[in-house]
Amino acid sequence: MEEGKSRKLGGSLKVPNVQELAKQQLAAVPPRYIRDDIENQSYSSIVILPQVPVIDTKKLLDIDDDSELERLHLACKEWGFFQLVNHGVNSSLMKKVKSEIRAFFDLPMEEKKKFEQEEGDLEGYGQAFVVSEEQKLDWADILYMITLPTHLRKPHLFPKLPVSLRDALEQYSTALKELAMKILYVMARALGMKAEDMNVLFEEDGTQMMRINYYPPCPQPERVMGLCHHTDSVGLTILLQVNETEGLQIKKDGAWIPVPYRPDAFVVNIGDILEDANDVNSEVSERKSTLQHVHLNLECPNCEDGDRVNSQIELLNSSGGYVNLVINHGVTPSILEDFKREVIDLFKLPIEEKKKLWQQKDSFEGFGHMFVVSEKQKLDWSDMFGIITLSPHIRKVNLFQKLPSKLRCSSSYSLSGHAYCYNHGVTPSILEDFKREVIGLFKFPMEEKKKLRQQEDSFEGFGNSFIVSEEQKLDWNDMFGIMTLPLRIRKVDLFQKLPSNLRGIIEAYSNEIKSLAMIIICQLAKALRIDEIEMRELFTDGMQSIRMNYYPPCPVPHKTIGFSPHSDADALTILFQLDETEGLQVRKDDIWVPINPLPNALIVNIGDMMEIVSNGVYKIIEHRAIVNSNKERLSVATFSTFNLDSELGPAHSLIGLNNPPIFRRVVVQKYLQDFFA
Repeated sequence: MEEGKSRKLGGSLKVPNVQELAKQQLAAVPPRYIRDDIENQSYSSIVILPQVPVIDTKKLLDIDDDSELERLHLACKEWGFFQLVNHGVNSSLMKKVKSEIRAFFDLPMEEKKKFEQEEGDLEGYGQAFVVSEEQKLDWADILYMITLPTHLRKPHLFPKLPVSLRDALEQYSTALKELAMKILYVMARALGMKAEDMNVLFEEDGTQMMRINYYPPCPQPERVMGLCHHTDSVGLTILLQVNETEGLQIKKDGAWIPVPYRPDAFVVNIGDILEDANDVNSEVSERKSTLQHVHLNLECPNCEDGDRVNSQIELLNSSGGYVNLVINHGVTPSILEDFKREVIDLFKLPIEEKKKLWQQKDSFEGFGHMFVVSEKQKLDWSDMFGIITLSPHIRKVNLFQKLPSKLRCSSSYSLSGHAYCYNHGVTPSILEDFKREVIGLFKFPMEEKKKLRQQEDSFEGFGNSFIVSEEQKLDWNDMFGIMTLPLRIRKVDLFQKLPSNLRGIIEAYSNEIKSLAMIIICQLAKALRIDEIEMRELFTDGMQSIRMNYYPPCPVPHKTIGFSPHSDADALTILFQLDETEGLQVRKDDIWVPINPLPNALIVNIGDMMEIVSNGVYKIIEHRAIVNSNKERLSVATFSTFNLDSELGPAHSLIGLNNPPIFRRVVVQKYLQDFFA
């Protein structure tokens, strides 16, 4: 590639310079920066927040001691972030870079404008990803540019920087590439990969980009964002915090955890396993930081076994930004086969049918090509069909609905923490009978429902759950809860008040779900290499409860919630959706993704207990239910927990020297009491 002819990273509209706005000593922030969706949180002084892991590079590189390697492995799995100390980057170079960055942002505006972003490009001085005049803006200025390989640098950017800054960044980018490769090689060890595989992916012309952020003081810091919550679409991000002003936060277990400033440390972020990253502002202090993004080399020029590499690499970003290693992915083989068959049939459609799915101008979605920008451009010998599937707010519904129905279903089957369960063995007639009886239960007259109303301090019966104050916002649903197994914990008086048909079908359904749950739990144990006997002992005689949910039509669905975001305290939840009304959503990569109801399919959700037993390998996922303006929705959730008298903690057969427990042990009954309290 010719010097300076780098791929464009996207575009951004020109917006006011935040640093200049801050100099005006505004009493209030302009409306375009004000956000109403900020997750503000405060903690009591007695609350001890978890600390971001700190990894010692010197110990990490000691091949005779795997203890630090194990700490790195856990940090990557549990956090996706860690602070790196003793990393070997010269401290005087780090001080020089910090000093030169401060000096750059102190330059007069006329000087900084020489490095402004060009139209349609993200590189340069300005803001990132501003695509409309209505868009809310971050309270930050940035300088963004490709630093390595050198032939991708823009001639008007890096070479034209002030000499002292350019020299410092030249040395810094080289040092950071060496550090990044050290980290990646160690990660390869932790993952059981070969170092040469990581070398092929990153070392040979892997792209490195630098983003230098400036966050000026803000008169209303609680109402703006320095950098809105996001994940990084890269292989590795290495962050240098230039000054002591706190601002970086990461989302862990629903809480925003601040990353403390360490003068000689780097903050490292593992791109595609990151949960969430967030920058906040300070009222009195400016803040600066520099991020070094390390991308994979997408060319792989030295790959000899092309089929092997391609089977493990999935391109996820149209800019060529990053790849996702998809190894031991856990997607059901039958789903892959169904999807493969439907995709092949899609490309066999007659040309008249394909034209109905043609790309529109300025969109990659539909049949066509990508990145064709001129009539003279050489074309790839391939056809493609692109579509956004899992971001409902930007999905093109008209295009999605034109797809063959089987392809629509198979395009979005599997989500972390949730999965559809087919051929599950639960008798279809039982599902139909149970559906009919549950629908009938919610049609009872109010006088009859009152006879089945919840008692104080119990979730069983008609009512709602987790209502603890008169001021609390309520969910738009009714529920009926009941304990079903083991028999000794049933409320006999409540059970006997139910219609006999419903009693009989609950009896049959709960037993079949118990058998199914045991099969799934044992298969999960096999996948985790947990001793099956240990898992069966935990699960045998475990508690089972059923929650029947009714979500009536709502006149203002955009202002209400059917079931607030939550995770389940059990080991396994099996959900039966009784109708075709969409409502269940799971939070994936900070996007609420709908789970489409499919006939006779059960949805399986991993609960908190399985995360603990797996020692954090299996992650719980937040989910919620939304409501509809003209359709009711019904569902039945069956919760399966471990034996109340057993001890909950990481499986004994799973933990060891290289996999220390990260959860303490507690009796299941005590765990549930604490959870519901």
